[in-house]
Amino acid sequence: MERWKDIADGNFRIWDLLAQSVLLRNDPLRTPVFGVTDQAGQPHLRTIVLRALDPVQKKLIFYTDARSSKVEALRHSSTAALLFYHPEHKVQVSLLGRVVLH
Repeated sequence: MERWKDIADGNFRIWDLLAQSVLLRNDPLRTPVFGVTDQAGQPHLRTIVLRALDPVQKKLIFYTDARSSKVEALRHSSTAALLFYHPEHKVQVSLLGRVVLH
């Protein structure tokens, strides 16, 4: 198992691992858990597929059907959470951020 020297090294390495996951169909980081809350404040979790990312701007890109319940929840609140886990590297990454619908 790889050891990181400090938080900055780990942060840099996480973005490398996420970029790699976009290219590797079976990579465990490619399918994080995505969480949003609905209008009633109830949490909803689902697995998504990471399609692309921009490590410089810290943007993650995924697609969903415009008719899905997560789109309706995101119209109410643009904040979402993502949870990634890689068993080989023994790394768990939790992100909180703003979602932009296109």
